[in-house]
Amino acid sequence: MLLASLTLSQAGELHQVARECDADRMRQLLSRHPSLNEADENGMTPLHIAIDSRQIACVVLLLEAGADRMARDGRGRTAFDAAYEIADLEDRTTIRLYLFWNPSEKIPEEPTGPTPWSLEYSVMRRQTGVTKMLLLLGVDPNATGTRGTTPLADAALKGNLDGVRLLLEAGARLDAIGQQGT
Repeated sequence: MLLASLTLSQAGELHQVARECDADRMRQLLSRHPSLNEADENGMTPLHIAIDSRQIACVVLLLEAGADRMARDGRGRTAFDAAYEIADLEDRTTIRLYLFWNPSEKIPEEPTGPTPWSLEYSVMRRQTGVTKMLLLLGVDPNATGTRGTTPLADAALKGNLDGVRLLLEAGARLDAIGQQGT
C-alpha cells in the first residue's frame, strides 16, 4: 500500500513538474520510473500537460523517457492533436518536430551532421512524411546541407524517388549547386 501511494504521489508530482518544467526535478522523477502515461484527475498525461503548457524542455525529457505519443487525454487527444492546437506557430512547429523525432536517435550536443528534423536528414532516410511536413513549413528545398550538398542531390544519391519528386514539386532547382559542386 505504501509503495502504491508513493508511486501515485510521484505521478502527481510528475504532472505538476511537467506544467512548470523544472528540468532537474523532472530528471529526478523520471529516474524513479514513474508511470509516464498515467492520467491525472483531469485526464491529462504529463506529456499532454507539458505540450499544453508549451514546456518544450519537458516535452523532450518525457519523450526521451518513453512517454506514449499516442496516449489519449480526457478529451480524446493524442500528443499530436494537443500540439496541433497550439496557436503560436514557432512553439507548435518545435513541439511537432520533437513528436516526430525518434528518441533512440540521440541528438549530439554539437551537431556533427544533419539534424533529425532537417530536410537533409529526412531525404537521406526516406522519411517522406517528414520531408513533406518540412516543405509545407517553408524549409528551403535548395539550401545547402552540412555535407555541402542540396537536399535534391542527397535524395538522388540515395535513390529516394519520392523525395526527389517532393523536392521538385516544392521548387528544388536542378541547377542548384552545393558547395561540393553537386
